[in-house]
Amino acid sequence: MVEDLAKDFGQLLPKETKPIFTMGQYQEVNAGQGFFVIEHGHATAQKLHMPHTVSGCSLRAGRLMVWVANHIAGHSRNTYLAGTTYLDRPLYADGLGAGVLLHGGVARQGHRLSHEVGHVVGFHHVAGPPIHYTYQHSGCPAELRVEWAMMSGPSCDVNIMGEWYDGPYCCPVKGAVTSANCLKNKPKVPQGTFCCGVGCTHKCPKERPEMTFKTPEHKDALYRILRCWLILREQPKPSPNATLLFVKVQHAVQEPAPILCEDVETELGVPVTGPCNVWAAWNPNGQGLI
Repeated sequence: MVEDLAKDFGQLLPKETKPIFTMGQYQEVNAGQGFFVIEHGHATAQKLHMPHTVSGCSLRAGRLMVWVANHIAGHSRNTYLAGTTYLDRPLYADGLGAGVLLHGGVARQGHRLSHEVGHVVGFHHVAGPPIHYTYQHSGCPAELRVEWAMMSGPSCDVNIMGEWYDGPYCCPVKGAVTSANCLKNKPKVPQGTFCCGVGCTHKCPKERPEMTFKTPEHKDALYRILRCWLILREQPKPSPNATLLFVKVQHAVQEPAPILCEDVETELGVPVTGPCNVWAAWNPNGQGLI
């Protein structure tokens, strides 16, 4: 999966660029049953991102930590959390580092680790409901600012950060809109239940192409975000601005407030769009979450 990670991000960069991800260390840690079968992915992700709270699992400056659990329960029945992390976490030279909580049962062909690390770098989902998201950092050139845009319509491209695939199979929902080009959906077709919706032609191949960050509609935006993330690795962490966030916290620090991305799959392995939501604020001394 780390080899895939290096390859996937390498496709956004010039061919002569050295891989930006390599395996640093692999270690099995006995942190208790609660970190083997995780019942509350949201709370566990929060705990793991706090410094020095879980022995042997703490974030490390300049490194990306990937915590792999045997199981992470989802928020609804028959779903599990495939991965979760915080959106846009630069690896500043003097920062805490970044982390991804990953389900041990995810399939390699789904590029799940690359997807979650994409969130760390600053990539949002490219398919799904409209979102308002601006990527920018004061330590990067102004031309690397990105006003996020979702996919404009269905296509035959499959981005690692999401897809709206104009596949040939009918939506399995009874009474759904179909076309003459729509093939009857079969339950045993691997991930063949593509509910494409109005505007689809159902003319794309039965077998989806290889997932990539470099789809025509988003390759430029993802390239600019990745460039900025690489620039920030060489810089010290900027001083946060004091601001009033809550009545009981007079001088809480906004960095801005972290955005948690949670990506869910069903027990059958069919991806479900996960949210990226603001849900917490850093505490005044920057060590942990409120």
